Parts: sequence; structure tokens; C-alpha cells
Amino acid sequence: MNKKLTLFILLGLFVFMTTSSFAGDKLNKGIRAGWQYSNLYKDGNTLFDDPYNSFYVGFFTNKKFLKTKILQLNSSLNYYQIGSQSGDSLSLKLHYLNIPVSLKVKLGPLYVFGGVNGAVKLGGELTEPGQESDVKDFSAFDAGAFVGLGVKISIIGIEAKYDWGLVDVNDGYKTQYLQVGLLVYF
Repeated sequence: MNKKLTLFILLGLFVFMTTSSFAGDKLNKGIRAGWQYSNLYKDGNTLFDDPYNSFYVGFFTNKKFLKTKILQLNSSLNYYQIGSQSGDSLSLKLHYLNIPVSLKVKLGPLYVFGGVNGAVKLGGELTEPGQESDVKDFSAFDAGAFVGLGVKISIIGIEAKYDWGLVDVNDGYKTQYLQVGLLVYF
């Protein structure tokens, strides 16, 4: 029940951020998708030997902030998978629904951004030789801080961002991931 309540609160926050405007400012929105490189870290060591490569997909909005073209407030609703693996025999894959909020500084077509995010675990799999198990021991929530850079030309954008997990998701391990992808603006 607590997991569902948190999910509804996060979705409500996202809907508020994407539908309200500041003093009639134009709202830019679109879709994003790309490649993600992730692992779980504890004291500089990874959970398993190899990172997990996957994809991410989402919907985003940008709004002018403080009535200037240089500063923008950005929010998103994203689905992605985070994990770790060791060869073909051992792997962990966690599915998340994520809501990041960031401040973007535009310098012509280039921009830099940074912010925080919250995520709800939708499920996952832990596969070991000869068996597959659930991921009940892993935290249902994750949160992080991130920085990134991008470029927007016409209706197409390219972005890269790195996220550091701030929540212990299991036995001291925290998530970290790099995302590189395309944005299409409406």
C-alpha cells in the first residue's frame, strides 16, 4: 500500500510540473530514448564484475525559469533498467519508473543541467546459475543526483547525463548510471 501511495504522489507531482505554467510561459515537451550503462557500487566496488547495458525511454517538459531564456526547469517521467552482471551466468536487473527534476542553463544550442530524482522499483530479476529469484530484498525506492550536458538543434536534441544513487538499495550498494540518448521536441 505504501508503494502505491508513493507512486501516486510521484505521478501527481509530475503531472503538476508538466501541466502548470509559470505566468503563461511556453511549455516545451517531447520524448526521450537512449542507451544506459549501469552498475551498483559499494565503497568503490561493483556488485558483480560487469556493468549492465540497457535502454531508457520517457516523456519530458521544459519551462522558462525566472522569466529568462537562459534558465529552464525540466521534469521527466522515465522507464529504465539498472543492473549488474558477471559473464553470462550471474545477473541482476531492476526495473524503475523515475521522475527527475533539474535546472537547465542554455548557452545557445548547448546546455548543461543538474538535479535530483526519485524512482519506484517496478520489479526485477536476480539470475544465478541454475536458478532465478525475485528481488524483494532490494529497496522499493531509489533517489539520486545527476549532472549532464546536451545540444538542441531544431526539434532534435542529444543528451548525456550521469546519476549517482543516494539510497542504499541493498546491503550498502547504491545505483549509478550513464545515459546517452536522443530527444524529440513537440
